[in-house]
Amino acid sequence: QDAPDPVVTEAEAAREAAEAAYKEKFFEDERNVRGTRVTNDDAEFAQRLYTEASSDEYDAALSRLLLEKAYTFGLRDKRGYQAAYDSLDKLLELDVSRQYEIIEMRLALMEKWKDDAPELTDPDPEAVIDTCLELSQAWGAAGDHDRAMKLLNRANRYAMRIDSPRKNDVRDAITDLTRMRKTLEKIAE
Repeated sequence: QDAPDPVVTEAEAAREAAEAAYKEKFFEDERNVRGTRVTNDDAEFAQRLYTEASSDEYDAALSRLLLEKAYTFGLRDKRGYQAAYDSLDKLLELDVSRQYEIIEMRLALMEKWKDDAPELTDPDPEAVIDTCLELSQAWGAAGDHDRAMKLLNRANRYAMRIDSPRKNDVRDAITDLTRMRKTLEKIAE
């Protein structure tokens, strides 16, 4: 029987320690926030978690957990969208290995932000398109063409909805990916 991978074991131990520390310091507050019907306290809690995670008080595992929670609570109220967005930026700094996952989380947030709270100072609407294009290129390069095409179709719908001047860029990317898929299919035959 092989010995367990020490890196995985250390990561799991760090995650467990972070969850224990979170429960000790923040769980009661989380329970109170979850127990209310209003969502403004979710936004406030998201901001508090982001602020705590940004301090140098905690180790990387606990900071990551706080940022993940800040993102989750930030999504519950439009006043928390900025804290959620900032949390993703900070999370990406701490854990670049989750780049694609974090970019997809950012994309979901930006679409929600644009739909629910366009009156707030939000990220550039064109950034949604940039994010889709960037991520679709990464997935295409990794060989996941279906996932890349889904992102491009998502970008296309979004570009049409906001009447973006970049809609032609998105259509060009769809055409390029379609050609590449057909070429690869011919090669495979």
